[in-house]
Amino acid sequence: MNPAVTMRQIAERAGVSLGTV
Repeated sequence: MNPAVTMRQIAERAGVSLGTV
C-alpha cells in the first residue's frame, strides 16, 4: 500500500464528504 495513494484516497473522500455538504 502506497502512502501517497492512501493519503489521496482519504483526501478525496474527505473532500467529497465536505464538498457535498
